[in-house]
Amino acid sequence: MEAFLKHSKDCVGNLSQFTEVHVVLGNEACDLDSMVSSLVYAFSIYEKTRLLSVPVKPTAVIPVFNIPKADFCLRTEAVFLFKRFQLDPHYFTFIEDVNLQNLLDTKRLQLILVDHNILAQTQRHMDVAVIEILGRCTCKK
Repeated sequence: MEAFLKHSKDCVGNLSQFTEVHVVLGNEACDLDSMVSSLVYAFSIYEKTRLLSVPVKPTAVIPVFNIPKADFCLRTEAVFLFKRFQLDPHYFTFIEDVNLQNLLDTKRLQLILVDHNILAQTQRHMDVAVIEILGRCTCKK
């Protein structure tokens, strides 16, 4: 997992080299299940694309915590868990670390929502980039 996190953080610094950027985005509350879902699902996508024998277009897979970096320390459960499993928060990507608007404008953004099915009000303009939703029922009775 740490190697993947390092790789995804490197991708954030070099987004111009990718034709597609898959952002796995948790909910705005960014509680523990949202963070873990973002990391694990992004890792699974990365592993699948890495193991493909057919060359694919340059694609980045980035798990993004949907909070400012400064708020991470307030998520004490997450801080404890990640420390316990020796995951360095330096390699996490937070909402301000990646320019989602630029990716949207250049038609490279592929959003995957985990642990929610509707973007926050301030992010709703990116609905057009949502390609997958995991973790919340969208059906109505």
